[in-house]
Amino acid sequence: MEDIKKSQILTIQDIFNNGFNMFSIPDYQRAYSWGTSQRKDLIADIENVLEKQDYIHYTGTIVATEQEKEGDYQNFNVVDGQQRLTSIVILLATLKNNIAISKEDKTLITNTFLFKGRETGNTKRLFVLNGELDEYFFRKLDEPNYVSEENATKAHINLDNAFTEFKVWLDAKSSEEVNAILNVVKSKLGFLFYIPNTSKEAGLMFEVINNRGKELSELEKIKNYLIYFAEKAEIKDLYTAVNDYWPKVMFHLNACNQTSNQEENNFLRNTWIVFQQTNKSESYHVYKNLKAYYPPVHTSNWKRLIEYVKFLANAAETYNKLFTEVLLMMQ
Repeated sequence: MEDIKKSQILTIQDIFNNGFNMFSIPDYQRAYSWGTSQRKDLIADIENVLEKQDYIHYTGTIVATEQEKEGDYQNFNVVDGQQRLTSIVILLATLKNNIAISKEDKTLITNTFLFKGRETGNTKRLFVLNGELDEYFFRKLDEPNYVSEENATKAHINLDNAFTEFKVWLDAKSSEEVNAILNVVKSKLGFLFYIPNTSKEAGLMFEVINNRGKELSELEKIKNYLIYFAEKAEIKDLYTAVNDYWPKVMFHLNACNQTSNQEENNFLRNTWIVFQQTNKSESYHVYKNLKAYYPPVHTSNWKRLIEYVKFLANAAETYNKLFTEVLLMMQ
Protein backbone atom coordinates (compact mmCIF):
# COMPACT_ATOMS: atom_id res chain seq x y z
CA MET A 1 0.00 0.00 0.00
CA GLU A 2 1.22 3.50 -0.80
CA ASP A 3 1.90 5.90 2.05
CA ILE A 4 -1.29 7.34 3.50
CA LYS A 5 -1.84 10.92 2.48
CA LYS A 6 -2.45 13.60 5.06
CA SER A 7 -6.21 13.50 4.57
CA GLN A 8 -8.35 11.14 2.52
CA ILE A 9 -11.33 8.80 2.68
CA LEU A 10 -10.18 5.29 3.53
CA THR A 11 -11.71 1.99 4.51
CA ILE A 12 -10.84 0.49 7.89
CA GLN A 13 -8.64 -2.08 6.15
CA ASP A 14 -6.73 0.73 4.43
CA ILE A 15 -6.38 2.66 7.68
CA PHE A 16 -4.76 -0.36 9.34
CA ASN A 17 -2.64 -0.77 6.18
CA ASN A 18 -3.44 -4.48 6.11
CA GLY A 19 -1.92 -4.92 9.55
CA PHE A 20 1.12 -2.66 9.30
CA ASN A 21 -0.36 0.37 11.08
CA MET A 22 -0.73 0.08 14.85
CA PHE A 23 -3.10 2.31 16.85
CA SER A 24 -3.06 3.24 20.52
CA ILE A 25 -5.49 5.32 22.57
CA PRO A 26 -3.41 7.78 24.67
CA ASP A 27 -3.86 7.49 28.43
CA TYR A 28 -5.26 11.02 28.70
CA GLN A 29 -8.19 10.10 26.44
CA ARG A 30 -11.56 9.10 27.87
CA ALA A 31 -12.03 5.36 28.29
CA TYR A 32 -14.53 3.55 26.06
CA SER A 33 -17.84 5.32 26.63
CA TRP A 34 -20.12 4.39 23.74
CA GLY A 35 -23.50 3.08 24.85
CA THR A 36 -26.23 1.05 23.22
CA SER A 37 -27.71 3.97 21.26
CA GLN A 38 -24.41 4.77 19.52
CA ARG A 39 -23.84 1.13 18.66
CA LYS A 40 -27.40 0.85 17.30
CA ASP A 41 -26.62 3.80 15.01
CA LEU A 42 -23.48 2.04 13.77
CA ILE A 43 -25.45 -1.17 13.16
CA ALA A 44 -28.11 0.83 11.28
CA ASP A 45 -25.41 2.34 9.05
CA ILE A 46 -24.11 -1.13 8.23
CA GLU A 47 -27.63 -2.46 7.58
CA ASN A 48 -28.25 0.42 5.16
CA VAL A 49 -25.02 -0.29 3.28
CA LEU A 50 -25.98 -4.00 3.05
CA GLU A 51 -28.92 -2.97 0.90
CA LYS A 52 -26.73 -0.92 -1.46
CA GLN A 53 -23.20 -2.28 -1.56
CA ASP A 54 -22.13 -0.27 -4.60
CA TYR A 55 -20.84 2.75 -2.68
CA ILE A 56 -18.56 3.71 0.20
CA HIS A 57 -20.57 4.98 3.17
CA TYR A 58 -18.97 7.93 4.99
CA THR A 59 -18.83 6.85 8.63
CA GLY A 60 -16.81 9.51 10.46
CA THR A 61 -13.43 11.12 11.02
CA ILE A 62 -10.34 9.63 12.59
CA VAL A 63 -7.47 11.92 13.56
CA ALA A 64 -4.19 10.23 14.47
CA THR A 65 -0.65 11.43 15.11
CA GLU A 66 2.36 9.51 13.82
CA GLN A 67 4.68 8.03 16.43
CA GLU A 68 7.99 6.19 16.06
CA LYS A 69 8.09 3.33 13.57
CA GLU A 70 8.93 -0.23 14.59
CA GLY A 71 10.56 -1.70 11.52
CA ASP A 72 7.84 -2.00 8.89
CA TYR A 73 5.13 -0.98 11.38
CA GLN A 74 3.89 2.59 11.83
CA ASN A 75 2.58 3.60 15.26
CA PHE A 76 -0.27 6.10 15.65
CA ASN A 77 -1.92 7.77 18.63
CA VAL A 78 -5.64 8.37 18.11
CA VAL A 79 -6.53 12.03 18.71
CA ASP A 80 -10.18 11.89 17.68
CA GLY A 81 -12.63 9.21 16.60
CA GLN A 82 -11.45 6.68 19.18
CA GLN A 83 -14.97 5.67 20.29
CA ARG A 84 -16.08 4.75 16.78
CA LEU A 85 -12.75 3.11 15.96
CA THR A 86 -12.86 1.03 19.16
CA SER A 87 -16.42 -0.08 18.36
CA ILE A 88 -15.42 -1.12 14.83
CA VAL A 89 -12.52 -3.19 16.19
CA ILE A 90 -14.81 -4.84 18.77
CA LEU A 91 -17.26 -5.67 15.98
CA LEU A 92 -14.45 -7.19 13.89
CA ALA A 93 -13.31 -9.24 16.89
CA THR A 94 -16.90 -10.46 17.32
CA LEU A 95 -17.10 -11.35 13.64
CA LYS A 96 -13.86 -13.33 14.01
CA ASN A 97 -15.54 -15.49 16.66
CA ASN A 98 -18.65 -16.15 14.55
CA ILE A 99 -18.96 -19.69 13.18
CA ALA A 100 -20.01 -18.40 9.76
CA ILE A 101 -16.62 -16.77 9.15
CA SER A 102 -14.07 -18.89 7.29
CA LYS A 103 -10.69 -19.80 8.77
CA GLU A 104 -9.00 -17.58 6.20
CA ASP A 105 -11.12 -14.57 7.15
CA LYS A 106 -10.59 -15.23 10.86
CA THR A 107 -6.84 -15.09 10.23
CA LEU A 108 -7.23 -11.94 8.14
CA ILE A 109 -9.19 -10.15 10.89
CA THR A 110 -6.65 -11.17 13.53
CA ASN A 111 -3.56 -10.18 11.51
CA THR A 112 -5.05 -6.94 10.18
CA PHE A 113 -6.81 -5.43 13.19
CA LEU A 114 -5.92 -7.26 16.41
CA PHE A 115 -2.43 -8.73 16.80
CA LYS A 116 0.38 -10.64 15.13
CA GLY A 117 3.11 -13.01 16.25
CA ARG A 118 1.27 -14.47 19.20
CA GLU A 119 2.00 -18.05 18.21
CA THR A 120 5.75 -17.34 18.44
CA GLY A 121 5.56 -15.52 21.76
CA ASN A 122 6.29 -12.17 20.09
CA THR A 123 2.85 -10.58 20.12
CA LYS A 124 2.56 -7.27 18.29
CA ARG A 125 -0.65 -5.45 19.19
CA LEU A 126 -2.36 -3.60 16.35
CA PHE A 127 -4.99 -1.83 18.48
CA VAL A 128 -4.39 -0.88 22.12
CA LEU A 129 -6.86 0.76 24.50
CA ASN A 130 -5.77 3.12 27.24
CA GLY A 131 -5.15 2.58 30.92
CA GLU A 132 -6.16 -0.54 32.78
CA LEU A 133 -8.99 -1.18 30.30
CA ASP A 134 -6.58 -2.57 27.71
CA GLU A 135 -5.67 -5.65 29.74
CA TYR A 136 -9.39 -6.43 30.03
CA PHE A 137 -9.95 -5.77 26.32
CA PHE A 138 -7.05 -8.05 25.35
CA ARG A 139 -8.49 -10.87 27.46
CA LYS A 140 -11.95 -10.46 25.92
CA LEU A 141 -10.47 -10.97 22.46
CA ASP A 142 -9.94 -14.59 23.54
CA GLU A 143 -12.82 -14.86 26.02
CA PRO A 144 -15.62 -12.58 24.77
CA ASN A 145 -17.97 -13.88 27.49
CA TYR A 146 -15.53 -13.03 30.29
CA VAL A 147 -16.90 -10.42 32.70
CA SER A 148 -14.83 -8.83 35.44
CA GLU A 149 -16.48 -8.71 38.85
CA GLU A 150 -13.61 -6.78 40.45
CA ASN A 151 -12.84 -3.11 39.77
CA ALA A 152 -15.52 -3.02 37.07
CA THR A 153 -15.84 0.60 35.95
CA LYS A 154 -18.42 2.00 33.58
CA ALA A 155 -15.88 1.59 30.77
CA HIS A 156 -15.61 -2.14 31.53
CA ILE A 157 -19.40 -2.42 31.41
CA ASN A 158 -19.53 -0.51 28.10
CA LEU A 159 -16.95 -2.92 26.71
CA ASP A 160 -18.94 -5.95 27.91
CA ASN A 161 -22.13 -4.56 26.42
CA ALA A 162 -20.44 -3.91 23.08
CA PHE A 163 -19.24 -7.52 22.73
CA THR A 164 -22.66 -8.82 23.82
CA GLU A 165 -24.77 -6.54 21.59
CA PHE A 166 -22.70 -7.19 18.48
CA LYS A 167 -22.84 -10.96 19.13
CA VAL A 168 -26.63 -10.92 19.57
CA TRP A 169 -26.99 -8.99 16.32
CA LEU A 170 -24.72 -11.35 14.36
CA ASP A 171 -26.22 -14.52 15.85
CA ALA A 172 -29.59 -13.54 14.40
CA LYS A 173 -28.12 -13.42 10.89
CA SER A 174 -27.63 -16.18 8.34
CA SER A 175 -24.11 -17.26 7.34
CA GLU A 176 -24.46 -15.35 4.08
CA GLU A 177 -25.54 -12.18 5.92
CA VAL A 178 -22.67 -12.44 8.43
CA ASN A 179 -20.12 -12.63 5.63
CA ALA A 180 -21.79 -9.72 3.86
CA ILE A 181 -21.51 -7.70 7.08
CA LEU A 182 -17.80 -8.50 7.27
CA ASN A 183 -17.35 -7.26 3.71
CA VAL A 184 -19.19 -4.02 4.51
CA VAL A 185 -17.14 -3.36 7.66
CA LYS A 186 -13.84 -4.05 5.89
CA SER A 187 -14.41 -2.30 2.60
CA LYS A 188 -17.64 -0.28 2.48
CA LEU A 189 -17.34 2.02 5.50
CA GLY A 190 -15.34 5.13 4.64
CA PHE A 191 -13.47 7.30 7.12
CA LEU A 192 -11.81 10.67 6.69
CA PHE A 193 -8.36 9.76 7.99
CA TYR A 194 -6.42 12.85 8.97
CA ILE A 195 -2.78 12.98 10.08
CA PRO A 196 -1.66 16.37 11.49
CA ASN A 197 1.70 17.58 10.22
CA THR A 198 3.01 18.73 13.60
CA SER A 199 2.32 18.33 17.30
CA LYS A 200 1.09 21.94 17.35
CA GLU A 201 -1.46 21.13 14.68
CA ALA A 202 -2.52 18.07 16.68
CA GLY A 203 -2.93 20.27 19.75
CA LEU A 204 -5.09 22.65 17.77
CA MET A 205 -7.37 19.74 16.93
CA PHE A 206 -8.39 19.56 20.59
CA GLU A 207 -9.69 23.11 20.51
CA VAL A 208 -11.51 22.33 17.27
CA ILE A 209 -13.09 19.31 18.95
CA ASN A 210 -14.15 21.48 21.89
CA ASN A 211 -15.92 23.99 19.69
CA ARG A 212 -17.52 21.95 16.92
CA GLY A 213 -20.79 21.21 18.69
CA LYS A 214 -19.89 17.74 19.88
CA GLU A 215 -21.41 17.01 23.28
CA LEU A 216 -18.55 17.12 25.77
CA SER A 217 -18.50 17.66 29.50
CA GLU A 218 -16.65 20.70 30.84
CA LEU A 219 -14.13 18.25 32.29
CA GLU A 220 -13.42 16.80 28.85
CA LYS A 221 -13.07 20.29 27.38
CA ILE A 222 -10.58 21.19 30.13
CA LYS A 223 -8.48 18.15 29.31
CA ASN A 224 -8.51 19.00 25.60
CA TYR A 225 -7.52 22.59 26.35
CA LEU A 226 -4.59 21.49 28.52
CA ILE A 227 -3.28 19.32 25.67
CA TYR A 228 -3.76 22.23 23.28
CA PHE A 229 -1.92 24.55 25.69
CA ALA A 230 0.97 22.10 26.10
CA GLU A 231 1.46 21.74 22.36
CA LYS A 232 0.96 25.39 21.39
CA ALA A 233 3.14 26.83 24.18
CA GLU A 234 5.62 23.93 23.88
CA ILE A 235 5.36 22.88 27.54
CA LYS A 236 6.31 19.21 27.48
CA ASP A 237 5.92 18.83 31.25
CA LEU A 238 2.27 19.87 31.09
CA TYR A 239 1.58 17.26 28.41
CA THR A 240 3.33 14.65 30.56
CA ALA A 241 1.27 15.65 33.61
CA VAL A 242 -2.00 15.29 31.70
CA ASN A 243 -0.93 11.92 30.33
CA ASP A 244 0.14 10.70 33.79
CA TYR A 245 -2.64 12.09 35.99
CA TRP A 246 -5.75 12.26 33.80
CA PRO A 247 -6.24 8.48 33.77
CA LYS A 248 -6.36 8.66 37.59
CA VAL A 249 -9.05 11.34 37.41
CA MET A 250 -11.18 9.20 35.10
CA PHE A 251 -10.50 5.97 37.01
CA HIS A 252 -11.73 7.37 40.33
CA LEU A 253 -14.78 9.06 38.80
CA ASN A 254 -15.62 5.80 37.03
CA ALA A 255 -15.11 3.82 40.24
CA CYS A 256 -17.71 5.89 42.10
CA ASN A 257 -20.01 6.07 39.05
CA GLN A 258 -19.74 9.83 38.60
CA THR A 259 -19.52 9.64 34.83
CA SER A 260 -22.41 11.56 33.29
CA ASN A 261 -21.71 15.01 31.87
CA GLN A 262 -23.65 16.57 34.74
CA GLU A 263 -21.75 14.60 37.38
CA GLU A 264 -18.39 15.40 35.81
CA ASN A 265 -19.37 19.07 35.62
CA ASN A 266 -20.35 19.07 39.30
CA PHE A 267 -16.98 17.57 40.20
CA LEU A 268 -15.19 20.19 38.11
CA ARG A 269 -17.12 23.10 39.66
CA ASN A 270 -16.51 21.92 43.21
CA THR A 271 -12.80 21.46 42.64
CA TRP A 272 -12.43 24.78 40.80
CA ILE A 273 -13.86 26.69 43.76
CA VAL A 274 -11.29 25.10 46.07
CA PHE A 275 -8.30 25.28 43.73
CA GLN A 276 -8.84 28.78 42.37
CA GLN A 277 -10.38 30.18 45.59
CA THR A 278 -13.18 31.69 43.56
CA ASN A 279 -16.90 32.28 44.01
CA LYS A 280 -19.67 29.83 43.17
CA SER A 281 -21.02 31.77 40.18
CA GLU A 282 -17.66 31.66 38.40
CA SER A 283 -17.50 27.91 38.88
CA TYR A 284 -20.30 27.47 36.32
CA HIS A 285 -17.90 28.48 33.53
CA VAL A 286 -14.68 26.66 34.44
CA TYR A 287 -13.57 26.01 30.86
CA LYS A 288 -14.12 29.63 29.85
CA ASN A 289 -12.41 31.00 32.96
CA LEU A 290 -9.46 28.62 32.77
CA LYS A 291 -8.77 29.84 29.22
CA ALA A 292 -9.00 33.43 30.41
CA TYR A 293 -6.68 32.92 33.38
CA TYR A 294 -4.18 30.79 31.47
CA PRO A 295 -3.85 31.68 27.77
CA PRO A 296 -1.82 29.19 25.70
CA VAL A 297 1.52 31.05 25.68
CA HIS A 298 4.84 30.09 27.24
CA THR A 299 4.78 33.11 29.56
CA SER A 300 1.48 32.03 31.12
CA ASN A 301 1.57 30.25 34.48
CA TRP A 302 1.89 26.73 33.12
CA LYS A 303 3.33 25.52 36.43
CA ARG A 304 -0.01 26.38 38.01
CA LEU A 305 -1.75 24.25 35.39
CA ILE A 306 0.42 21.27 36.28
CA GLU A 307 -0.57 21.81 39.91
CA TYR A 308 -4.20 21.90 38.78
CA VAL A 309 -3.94 18.56 36.98
CA LYS A 310 -2.41 16.92 40.06
CA PHE A 311 -5.07 18.54 42.26
CA LEU A 312 -7.85 17.09 40.09
CA ALA A 313 -6.35 13.60 40.40
CA ASN A 314 -6.18 13.86 44.20
CA ALA A 315 -9.68 15.34 44.37
CA ALA A 316 -11.09 12.52 42.24
CA GLU A 317 -9.57 9.96 44.62
CA THR A 318 -11.20 11.75 47.57
CA TYR A 319 -14.48 11.88 45.64
CA ASN A 320 -14.28 8.14 45.12
CA LYS A 321 -13.71 7.46 48.81
CA LEU A 322 -16.58 9.72 49.88
CA PHE A 323 -19.12 8.28 47.46
CA THR A 324 -18.02 4.72 48.25
CA GLU A 325 -18.45 5.32 51.98
CA VAL A 326 -21.90 6.82 51.45
CA LEU A 327 -22.91 3.82 49.34
CA LEU A 328 -21.73 1.41 52.04
CA MET A 329 -23.69 3.32 54.69
CA MET A 330 -26.85 3.05 52.60
CA GLN A 331 -26.58 -0.71 52.19
